[in-house]
Order: sequence, then structure tokens, then C-alpha cells
Amino acid sequence: MANATKVIISNGGALKAKYGIQFPTIQNAINAWILADSARGITSTYVAVDDLATMARCGGVPAVVGDEKSHKDAVDAVYKSAIPDYVVLLGAPDIIPHISLNNPTYNPSQPSDDPDTIVPSDIPYAVDAPYSTAPEDFIGPTRVVTRLPDIQGANDPDYIVKLIDFAKAAAATTRQAYSTPYLGVSASVWTGSTSLSLSAVFGSAAALQNVPPATYNWLPSQLSALSHFFNCHGASNDSHYYGQAGESYPIAQDAAYINAKIQVGTVLSAECCYGAQLYDPSIVAGQMGIANTYLDNGAFAVWGSTTIAYGPSSTNGQADLICQYFLQEILNGNSIGTAALSARQRFASSSPTLSSSDLKTLVQFICLGDASVRCVNDAAASGTKSIPPSFSLGETVSGWNLQARRAASMEEGRMLSLFKRRATTKEVVRPADTEAVLLRVAAEYGVKAPSITSKEVFEPSGPKLFEAMPNVLVQSQEVQTFHLIFEHLPDGEDFIRRRMLEVGESGGRIVMIRELFSH
Repeated sequence: MANATKVIISNGGALKAKYGIQFPTIQNAINAWILADSARGITSTYVAVDDLATMARCGGVPAVVGDEKSHKDAVDAVYKSAIPDYVVLLGAPDIIPHISLNNPTYNPSQPSDDPDTIVPSDIPYAVDAPYSTAPEDFIGPTRVVTRLPDIQGANDPDYIVKLIDFAKAAAATTRQAYSTPYLGVSASVWTGSTSLSLSAVFGSAAALQNVPPATYNWLPSQLSALSHFFNCHGASNDSHYYGQAGESYPIAQDAAYINAKIQVGTVLSAECCYGAQLYDPSIVAGQMGIANTYLDNGAFAVWGSTTIAYGPSSTNGQADLICQYFLQEILNGNSIGTAALSARQRFASSSPTLSSSDLKTLVQFICLGDASVRCVNDAAASGTKSIPPSFSLGETVSGWNLQARRAASMEEGRMLSLFKRRATTKEVVRPADTEAVLLRVAAEYGVKAPSITSKEVFEPSGPKLFEAMPNVLVQSQEVQTFHLIFEHLPDGEDFIRRRMLEVGESGGRIVMIRELFSH
């Protein structure tokens, strides 16, 4: 295992229990996957983290089915033993569980403000820090980690075998193929924000589709685009994304409709609440979610959120940025896993202090697909670069090698962990005069029936690492406390809507205000 380029990690006992006598079918598919990787220069190995002998060789303890801490500990042990370039978690959360992190925007005095009591996350598997439920402990990812899921709760191996077959046969193509055309879809109320995102990624927003008037019945020419970007509403355990104009919420994407209509190699970046949620289809009459459906049709990658995501309506921030960064890194020739790592690190570096909404954004986005697969093979020749430059080069560009880039990304992640200021989930008691000021802010923004929660900021002892903060109305001092002012907006038929003012306080003065909406 010490020489492995890629480690495929799963829980053998959980797979056997789920698939019974059909488990050997999955074993055979994994073996064929490893052989296919070898043919393209990747040394892959499979690790069952519940196997006693295997974990003993890694210096770890076997994971227990369903236990999050034991899986985090086991993955850490495997990683430290192998130091691979890529890690692929094989299976849905009933095989390899998400890590349940505390929600940074949760209001304990008004739980319905942001009803996500926890944020199911894969980012702890990409961070050197030990197991914790505190999201602020995982802001410095250093590992290239993705998940290739099967179907939550299902027991037919055909789905996961098909996904493995797609990974085996994956081949990169040109940047042009992923840039023109593209499918860019926005809820009409967020046209301004989505236009900025599409221009940042593709150089133009001319192909933007607003819902309404557009709807989910996309033409074959639109669905055949290899890059899909959605900035829409989403809901828990729902196979749709939704647009919005006023109080109208027409369907913007439908998992059942797109089946057999998208191309192998498609990449989806979903700026939607629950955009990449992996749920048991049996709870919704057997219909797979959008993420599972994309993968079932040969998508190389799905990037999306497990919970309620936030962003501004006319500018860019939070979910806008992390979705842009992922697609930019894909277009720059990076592997899917490297794109995810770089997107997370870029986002964590993009503001002086990670706010509560920033923190939730960072930990809620997951990457589904084979970490080692590349979509674009000619980005180096295009001359395009992203920030930071060390992550903008393709996997095999002359003058850089994978090991040098991995070392740079590991250092970047460690610096973020050590020195980045960030909100925490610790509640702060507000003085009466602060409460009065916040209520005046709410009134000035027209917030009806506001409720407020306040979060402490972690102050590192080392130097500050930051770039310009996006979407900040006023920024004069470092934020010491974040106050979140919630407003309940009229809900859609299947999803909740929230407006949130994120107010930064420093030394008793307001130094930052953001207006954000649930997506």
C-alpha cells in the first residue's frame, strides 16, 4: 500500500450486508477498476476499513458499520500509511458515513431559522485534524478525496458497477468541449448573480437560461453540454431543482426527465440547497436524486451541497464562489479530486475571516466521482490560470509534477488550519445595546419578525492569511462576532426559504453586513 497512487476505501462488511450473495460482483468490478488504472499509470489499491488485518498493517483500528468516528479514524490511518495522491470513498453514506458536523448557522433559540441541525460532510476525510463535530476544525483540507456512491438503501449492484465502469473508461477531452456550449440555469430572481458566475467560468453569460420563463424540458442540444451549472432552489429528499419568479417556483431540473439524455463525461456544479444530497429513493416512490441520476448517466463529477446553501441575489459569495472555483479548476485541467481540494482551499482563502455562512458553505459541498479522473487534457496549452497558481496547472504539465503540487496543497491546508480566522459554533450572549443595534439593522433592511443568533470568532495566534472579502458592504476591522438575523420568507411547495443578514461586529462597531438567501 505504501506505493499506492490511489486508495479506494470502503467498508467490506457493510457492502456484504447490503448486497449479500451479489457482493462478489462488486469485488470483480473493483479489481477490473484497479487493472484499468494501472494501464493509465495509476497504482490503485482497495482497502476495507473494517478489516482487522488490513487496519493493523496501517496502524489503525477497524471501523464499525455506521459509526462516523471510527470511519474518520480509519481513513486517517490508511491515508497516513499510504500517503496516496487520490482517495475515493466507495459507497453511499450507509457504507462510508458522512461526518455529521454542527451547523454553523443554527439558531438554538429558533431552530426553524436554519433547520439543518447538522451538516453531513465529507471534508473531515480530507483534513489531517482528528475526528470532531466542530466544522471550524476542518477549514484546512490537504487531501484529494471524493466519493463514488452507490444508492442509499438499495441492494442491486448494477448501479455501482456501472459507475465503476464509467470511471474505468473515463478519458479527457478538450477545454473547448467543456466550455462551449454549456448549460447555465438560474432561478430568475438570481439572474444577476448567476450571470457573474457564468462569466467568471466561461467568459460569457450569453447562454444563461432563466427559470421561469424556461423550464426543465431542456432540449437535447442543451443537455448534451458537458458543463452544467445550476443556481436554483433545492429541497431535502427531492429529485428536482426549482426556479423562482415572485412566488412562482417552476421546476428547473428533474431527475426523471434527464435520465438517458445527458452525455458521458458531464460535470454538474449545483448551487442549490441539497444539490448533491444522497438519499434513499424508496422514500420518494423510488426516484433517485439528481446527483445519483447524473452519475448513473456517466457524469464524471457532481459538486453540490448536502444541506441548505446560501448566497447573495445579485452579487457573488458563498455557494456562488465555491461552485465557480470547482468548474474553473476542472477547465484548467485538474483532476476531479484536485479541483475539489483547490476549490475548497481557494474559498477558505477568499476572505479575511470565514463567517458562519462561509463556514457552512465550505463543509457542506461534496464531490462525487473518481478523484483521479480528468475531464480536460489541453488546459496547459490554453494559458489560463486560476488562484493560487500552484493549483492551476494540469496534472502532467512540464515543470510541475503531482508530488510537488500535492506538497504545495498540503502546506496551504495546514496554514489555513493554523492561522485562518473563522466563525465557530459557540454562541455569544449579546448585550442589550448590541441587540438594539441589530434590531435597527433588521428594520433598515425590511426584515419582518427577525430572530438573531450570535457566533464567536476563533482568533489564531499566528499571522493573518487573507485576500479581499467578497460581497462586503463595509469592512474596516477584523470581525470578532458574527450576528445572524433571520427572516422566514414564503416557502415553496417543497422547500423552505430563508433570508439572512450576516452582521460582523468588531469592538462594538458593525464592520460588515451581508444579505444572503437560501438556495
